Amino acid sequence: MSLVRLAAALLVLGTAPVVACVGATPIAPSAVIVPDIITVPIGSSQLFTVYYGTVRKFTLQGGTAGSACVEIEPSSEVGNSVRVIATHTCTGMAYVSADIGSGRTPLVAAISVSGQ
Repeated sequence: MSLVRLAAALLVLGTAPVVACVGATPIAPSAVIVPDIITVPIGSSQLFTVYYGTVRKFTLQGGTAGSACVEIEPSSEVGNSVRVIATHTCTGMAYVSADIGSGRTPLVAAISVSGQ
């Protein structure tokens, strides 16, 4: 019986360092943009904020009806936040995209503009 215990002890000691190294990567929260979808009335604005990531650049896409129906407020881009203004009705949705770095998927929030 002591031979079995010795073999089991060697097995445990031999595999313990391998098991300890498997989960060596630290766990961190994923980057998120808030709000991720919203309706904004014409003439109003909405602040979008990215948490758990550093924004390199915000861009607007889609939502055109001859010209852009939303625009970034020029003086509002501070750190990880941007204020978007609804200027007129859109054909479809508009999207604000946050570039959070090379090799990382951009964060995207959808904006629907409602008429008043």
